[in-house]
Amino acid sequence: MEEIISIHIGQSGIQVGNSCWELFCLEHQIQPDCKIIQNQKNEDLKTNFFSETQSGQFVPRSVYLDLDSNSIDEVKVGSQKQLFNHEFLVSKNDEKANTFARGNYQVSSEFIEFCLDKVRRLTESCQNLQGFLIYNSAGGGTGSGFGSLLTKKIKQNYNKKSVLGFTIYPSDKTQTNEFEPYNSVLYSQNLIENGDVNLVFDNEAIYDICNMNPYISNIAYTDLNRVIAQAVSQLTCGLRFDDEQQNHLSDFEKNLIPYPKFCFMLSSYSPFIFTQQINSIQLSTQEISSFLFEPSNMMAKCNPSFGKYMAVDITYRGAGIVPKHIGQSFNSWKEKKTLQFVNWCQSYIKLKAIYNIPCIVPQSSFAYSNKSVFMVSNSTSISEVFSRINNRFDQMFTKRQFTHLYQSEGMEEGELIQAREDLALLENDYQDAAETLEFQEEN
Repeated sequence: MEEIISIHIGQSGIQVGNSCWELFCLEHQIQPDCKIIQNQKNEDLKTNFFSETQSGQFVPRSVYLDLDSNSIDEVKVGSQKQLFNHEFLVSKNDEKANTFARGNYQVSSEFIEFCLDKVRRLTESCQNLQGFLIYNSAGGGTGSGFGSLLTKKIKQNYNKKSVLGFTIYPSDKTQTNEFEPYNSVLYSQNLIENGDVNLVFDNEAIYDICNMNPYISNIAYTDLNRVIAQAVSQLTCGLRFDDEQQNHLSDFEKNLIPYPKFCFMLSSYSPFIFTQQINSIQLSTQEISSFLFEPSNMMAKCNPSFGKYMAVDITYRGAGIVPKHIGQSFNSWKEKKTLQFVNWCQSYIKLKAIYNIPCIVPQSSFAYSNKSVFMVSNSTSISEVFSRINNRFDQMFTKRQFTHLYQSEGMEEGELIQAREDLALLENDYQDAAETLEFQEEN
């Protein structure tokens, strides 16, 4: 076994986690009471993500952490209340944890050690720990502030283990608090220093994907979270199912990151089929491949044609996936010059097929498809996400809006300025990486 521990931080991390575990259980035929559906073949690597009890139950290897108790309380009484070990559902009663400074500076040393002890107990139950998956939001106070603090501690305590992050970046369309620009810039600075690989999910892009469905009148957070869950499922299927091309968590960092600061990944998924269209759409491998590089299928709001790729990892999944058809799709991308790589490093592209059929949650607004494809890439176009956040940061900081709230929690104004400067440098580095023939990282 090569176990992976999932850490869900803050309201967004917990709600996305609920959708992910809902889908994982469906794929591994695990019922809400943690028992395997009888008379089913389960030849997979579920114990990488689930721990098996002596009574034959499979419990998620996860810990839920929040400074506000509301989200944790909902899990304890919700439809998944029997799925999780309540010992690893940890919360406080801090309803004011909506700024980075509150989550990062005002958390007591006793509470952070208590949370780290929960993580330690999960690691001790592992035979061969691969690493950690961290789910959070860059815009929330707990997700950004406490998330930064916990990430640093985990990197210090488990420096040889890989950390793969799934971070939701804010959008004007789904703004939850007015501090999101500050929180996002400060958390992104933390990832530059402490992140291994981080998938960026832009709320605006996910919202637009859901908005493509004309049959959804009111888009709920559950709809957004289930789109993200499909992406996470596709990315981790090589870690959860026995396959000749099985992934290791460290492979993502080794293959996708040319320089440590370029740790922000752009991803896309295809196909998105709406429930009402299931009888009218049948897509081939080539057709689902053609949608993969469309801006409308990107999980972050940016246009990859305006940037260049440093590395690409593409996973086909499902029945009827033929290597010949994958090769034809790749040749089509080359002919259309869809894949434009930087000139200063060796191009890396990995194509693989996993023949486990994807699942769709029955209540989802998206319909079942017997095949799908997912791309995670390191593209310079991801800088568009940071450009928008930086602009919103500047609009607020010029007027010194809310800065007193950060200072009252123990943060100095200079820390906000430094974080903004670091993201400006990151933007410039992405631009230089796309344009130069020989990129050299600054001191």
